[in-house]
Amino acid sequence: MLFRSRVSTARRFIKRMNLADVDALAAMMHDDFVFVDSRLTRIEGRENCIEFFRRFVALDTGFAITIESASRNGDDVLIKGATTARDPVLVAQCLWQCQVIDGKITYWQSFRSDQPPALARILASDLVAN
Repeated sequence: MLFRSRVSTARRFIKRMNLADVDALAAMMHDDFVFVDSRLTRIEGRENCIEFFRRFVALDTGFAITIESASRNGDDVLIKGATTARDPVLVAQCLWQCQVIDGKITYWQSFRSDQPPALARILASDLVAN
């Protein structure tokens, strides 16, 4: 049951991201939430990450993630998929890793093989931890 619970939690998080529902995303974030973009830039803490997601959804209201597959490895959920967006720079094949503990997302990292934009630095340099 935990397998389905963690994977379904990650899927619900993506669904809320696709709806640009930052309040619903916030409700799913652990207090110690960490976001890491494909350039390894970290934003730490729930409130900082909420602000980052607010800025991100305002950047491209057409952004969405399509899940091709999702699996669990311990507390981690590994997701393979693609992004769509109005801005072609945000369109890519991606991998995501997230950690789900006690029904809350504690960690979210994006992986792209190309040269992705440094979104965390562009949108939230004032919130970046590294």
